[in-house]
Amino acid sequence: MVHRWQKRCPALVSALLALFVSIGLIGCGAPAAEQSATAPPTAAAAPSVTQSTDKAAGNSAPPTSPIPAAAPTVSAPSPQSGAAQGWIAAHITRVVDGDTMEVSYNGKQDTIRLLLIDTPETHKPNTPVEPFGPEASAYAEQVLAGRDVKLELDGPQRDKYGRLLCYLWVGDQLFNKMQIEKGYARVAYVYDPPYKHYDELVAAEQKAKSAGIGIWSIPGYVTDEGYHPAAAGSKGTAAGSTAPAPNHNSSSVYYRNCAQVRAAGKAPLHRGDPGYRPQLDGDGDGIACE
Repeated sequence: MVHRWQKRCPALVSALLALFVSIGLIGCGAPAAEQSATAPPTAAAAPSVTQSTDKAAGNSAPPTSPIPAAAPTVSAPSPQSGAAQGWIAAHITRVVDGDTMEVSYNGKQDTIRLLLIDTPETHKPNTPVEPFGPEASAYAEQVLAGRDVKLELDGPQRDKYGRLLCYLWVGDQLFNKMQIEKGYARVAYVYDPPYKHYDELVAAEQKAKSAGIGIWSIPGYVTDEGYHPAAAGSKGTAAGSTAPAPNHNSSSVYYRNCAQVRAAGKAPLHRGDPGYRPQLDGDGDGIACE
């Protein structure tokens, strides 16, 4: 019996040892598996380290979520020149006739033509002096000579002669309208409507026409095409509006206005005197700067 047990004992011991080793291995493997299941993957940790490094270097990666666009910034408008806004501060250097003047502004000289009005001719080549042309010129000389004014632009800026088209303001008075109110101009040359002051000028024209003053005092004189001097007849002469042709001998002396005539000690000027011109003779009686 003893001999048989001794033979079986080593085999039993070996089996038990193998069992204990297996149990031990299983017990040790479970925590490792659990740790493997709960710990973050080592590969996922690498971007975190890289991101921290990039932030430290000031080169952070763009965010994955969209960022709302910033509201557009509206900058304050930059200051504009008067010309860009449609206004020019100017100085009258010469009155050519009732609707044309020479001015200076921004260090340069320019010729202006008053918008939307037409006064009778006094200087047009091959055209006789028209009734109420000298009166329109004299009135312009009286009001504008040597004055600081403002030019208001509206529509096309130049006519076919290169003149600057504008409304002319003397203080708060629109000189284009003043000529119409005096009966020295008609509304004309409405090429590119709408014009800012058109209705205002038409209303002034209707009042002057109803009153029968100036150009409206001669039946048939004012037409849509311009003026018809032949309609004036003797009435135009009686009104002192059909001025004689200029005396070329007097052109050697030029006075811009009556103030210059008086300063030179030459007032009054009579027709034929050096420096006399119809524009200085407001009432057309042949005596200027009385």
